Amino acid sequence: MKKNIMIFILGLYSALLFAGTPKWITDLESAFPDKSFIRAVGEGRSEASAKKAALAELSSYFGQTIKYENQAVQISRQSDASYEEKLDLRRDLNTYSEVDLLCVHYTTTWYNKRTDSFYVCAYLDRAEFWDILKQNIESLSSKFEALYKSAKVEKDLFKKSMILEEARSVYEECKLLFAKALAVYPSKFGQYEKILELFLGKLQELADLKRKVVVSVLVNGDKDGQIRAKLCELLRKYGITVCGEDKASAANSNYTLSAQVLWNDKKHNTVYSSTPQIDFTIKGSGNTGTVYSYSGSCEKVATYNAQTTEQMAISRLEELLDQLQLWR
Repeated sequence: MKKNIMIFILGLYSALLFAGTPKWITDLESAFPDKSFIRAVGEGRSEASAKKAALAELSSYFGQTIKYENQAVQISRQSDASYEEKLDLRRDLNTYSEVDLLCVHYTTTWYNKRTDSFYVCAYLDRAEFWDILKQNIESLSSKFEALYKSAKVEKDLFKKSMILEEARSVYEECKLLFAKALAVYPSKFGQYEKILELFLGKLQELADLKRKVVVSVLVNGDKDGQIRAKLCELLRKYGITVCGEDKASAANSNYTLSAQVLWNDKKHNTVYSSTPQIDFTIKGSGNTGTVYSYSGSCEKVATYNAQTTEQMAISRLEELLDQLQLWR
């Protein structure tokens, strides 16, 4: 009899203790089954911090899952030498652990008086997430194919390589989406893995093209060669060979980048100002025509020191060039 009373008291205590507690706190699997949802609970001293914690935990799931699936594939395929390239592909996906999540939903925030903390559950519906991923993947695939077809008919080497460089950026976007797809439905990843491999094969042509493009860089109005150095850095970022400044090296180039830099330096009383701008073109050898042109300017900088103003103007112009994409 006493035993039954104790059980009743404990049951009553538990009921009172968890009264008003959301189901996703007491039984997360029942509230959001793992088969259908990706979910994470966040805790914080405020509603905002609880949401931030839940979203961070949800994001970490993707990195952990991609790593886990990556290991599973390596184990199952390690004896198949012909699958080595695919292993590299999936291993590369593991680098994308910080993913931008789509269609994240949140439960109503719950406040626990006993712990003085807020709780919230962030979750993704796998089916909904998958539909959005499919639409994005299909859109990027169409964009990639359109760029590749455009590159195939382009005759100029520089233009062709830049079109393919844009296609490569689309490929990188696809890898991010495929990383998410691998985490959402690992069993369905195979159908899209073939698309990535196809893209990768087509992009091999890019490496061959870049070796044939050699650019000489001429800058009028430069200061200590800093703008030329930045332009050379920009070209090398795209894998393009830049020749030296001497005439012998320039003779080996098949393209010339000619830039004009205007600093628009002024002095008013004790204030030194500069409004830097740059214009440049890239032309084929023999002045056969412009294959790329750019014109840009920076906001005015002003200080009480001429040297400081000059350095700030150079930095602004370098920042402007850092944002430049040669295929735009």
